[in-house]
Amino acid sequence: MEIKSCCVIGGGRMGRQIALNAAIHGFATVVYDLSADVCADVYQWYEEYLAGRITKGRMTEEQVAKTKQMFRIETDLEKAVAGADIVIEAVVE
Repeated sequence: MEIKSCCVIGGGRMGRQIALNAAIHGFATVVYDLSADVCADVYQWYEEYLAGRITKGRMTEEQVAKTKQMFRIETDLEKAVAGADIVIEAVVE
């Protein structure tokens, strides 16, 4: 089975990093968290992180645009896992 999409359960520091790296590497990725506040924080973080990659010359604007197309944040678990080839659990214990 070829993995093309993934869902990361948990938008904490580890979960968001896993999810963004998956999107950077071309996987359609959803990061799920029950908390709307955490999801808003993930969105703000990933916008700042990707802007920093451009500023530092580590990614082009085109690469960032493609990554953003591959990255989604969701608060509905059923929607988050729908169609995912792999689910990664990264919930804070």
